[in-house]
Parts: sequence; C-alpha cells; structure tokens
Amino acid sequence: MITGRRTAACLSLRRRSRLNASDGCLRSSKRIEVREPTLSHDDVKAPKTGCVHRVSGNPVVAHSGGCLCRSVRYALTSEPFDAGFCHCRTCQLASGAPVVAFATVPRADFVLIHGQPMRRRSSAVGERWFCGECGTPLAILVEYQPATLDFTIASLDDPNTFAPRFHIWHDTHIRWFETADNCPRPAGFRANTVGLPSK
Repeated sequence: MITGRRTAACLSLRRRSRLNASDGCLRSSKRIEVREPTLSHDDVKAPKTGCVHRVSGNPVVAHSGGCLCRSVRYALTSEPFDAGFCHCRTCQLASGAPVVAFATVPRADFVLIHGQPMRRRSSAVGERWFCGECGTPLAILVEYQPATLDFTIASLDDPNTFAPRFHIWHDTHIRWFETADNCPRPAGFRANTVGLPSK
C-alpha cells in the first residue's frame, strides 16, 4: 500500500514545450506543492488500450484529476506540457462549451486510478475519452501523435496550475466568446504541429 504521507516537493512550472519563446503569452512561473494521493496497487487499472499502466513500487504522482461524479479518477506521473485552447467544432460539440483547454503528457504517464472512461471515435483521426456516468470530457488520442495523450485541463483537481499558451482552429471560434490573453491564434493547426502529413 502506498502511504498517505504527503511529500512536499516544489516543482517549477517552467515546462518542456514544443513552443518557441516568441509565443509571447507566458505567465510568470509559479511554484506549487505536489502531494501524493493515497493509492493501493490494485487501484490502478490495467488498460485495455495499452496507454495506462499498473503501478509497481511507489509512483511519482505529479497531478491528479477526474470527472464530476468521481467515477473516473486519473493521475499524471510527469509534468504536462503544450497547454492550449482548441476552438474546433468537434471540441465545441463534444464539450458543449465555446473552447476546450488541453495539455499533453506521454501516453504511459496518464494513469487511471479508478474506473474506466467511455471511448468514442469522434473523427477520422481522434478518439475521445469521457465519463459514461456524468459525461465529463477527459482526454483525446490522435493517430498522428501516437506517443502522447491530450487531457482536459479543467478535469484536473487544480486546473489553475496550467495556463494555455496558444490557440488552434481560431477560424471557427464563437464570436461572442474571447479569452483574456495575447497568445497566438492560428486559423487551424499550428505550423509546427507534430505528426501532420506534409502537403
């Protein structure tokens, strides 16, 4: 059993990112206290899809989150990176919101600690994960980036930790909605998006 001992560790939020410093919308770095939740080894479900893993030994839990009704809970075992806003119509319709804020982790570092999300193919290249009980959007997998997973920042226990640094698909943004930032706003994907087929 992993003990409930709270280990205070200060981690810098100066995260790894594929973005250039010229993006111009970085917030000042903050320091946070990371606490390890109480987990039993059996609480971590072995995946059907191969993107989560069973804990052996003492996991390093960087952050945790889950759905509204707490039927699905997850832990992140590394620091997320590449936080951004997506304004595409698929995200708008899947979430019922003007925009979805997301961040990225390696697929193996998104660990289910309770329950299993529902999975639905939402496009030719994407699979969305959500709670089958309350409907909370949790994550998306895309075929052109098979090594990583994008999760919804709002589903974190502390969503204030990660401020988005860019927008994508701003061409389809809802015009009565705007965010208070000066982050880049490309019409579609960013020019440096990993894995997109070359034209």
